[in-house]
Order: sequence, then C-alpha cells, then structure tokens
Amino acid sequence: MPRSYHYYEECRILVTRYWGNVTSEDMLEQARLVNEDHRIGPGTRELVDLRGVERVSASTESLKAVIENDSREPERYRGFRVGVVAPDDLTFGLTRMYATMTEVGDAPSVIKAFRTMEEAKQWLGIGDDELEPSAE
Repeated sequence: MPRSYHYYEECRILVTRYWGNVTSEDMLEQARLVNEDHRIGPGTRELVDLRGVERVSASTESLKAVIENDSREPERYRGFRVGVVAPDDLTFGLTRMYATMTEVGDAPSVIKAFRTMEEAKQWLGIGDDELEPSAE
C-alpha cells in the first residue's frame, strides 16, 4: 500500500501521500477510503503529495472511475479543493490531465497541480501552523 492519508478535522484538511509505484487500484482504494470517512465533507481542502512517487501505472479509465465516484455525491464534495504536489513531469502532466477530466466531467471538486509544496499550501490556504510536523 504505497499511500496514506490523515484528516485534520479541526481545520478540514486532508493530507494524502503516495510513494513508490502507484497503480489504478491504489487510486481507487484511496477514493473508497475517503468516501467511507464520514468526517470528510463540503469545503474540505486536500493536499496530495506525490513527491515520493517513482512510477505511475494508472489508466485513464481509473481516473474516470474516481471522478464518477466523487460525482455520485456532489453535495458532499462541493467546494472540495485538491492541491497536488507533483514535482516531476510525468506526475505533473497526469495531474493536469486529471484536473481537466474533472472539469469536463462536471465534478464538484477543483483540482490543481503544483510543482512545490509551498505553492499547493498557498493555493489551499493552509498555514504552517495548521498541520502537525508529522504530516509534512
């Protein structure tokens, strides 16, 4: 399982990390776990860290499945902002493609790719004091 997530309920921030070889199954499982976590709802800010990813083995079909999954509960994901830290060209390009797919698919959340953690945090409005050191 090359992924983890932690939800900071007091500030409604979800921090998700992927590392190693990320597959379609990993992405779908993560979407399922988030859907089952009833603490997560409208207005959540998600910081996705792909800095440890070495390889991505995911299909566009799996990306579509994640988008369809979120679209089934539009009120829950309304105002959901996802900032993805993707420093290398492959993960950055895939994230931009995913963001475009969410726009075209009329998904309730907004996704944006960033090269650095600082840029993603700034866009999400996350202050350094909002996350515990163990989440960085």
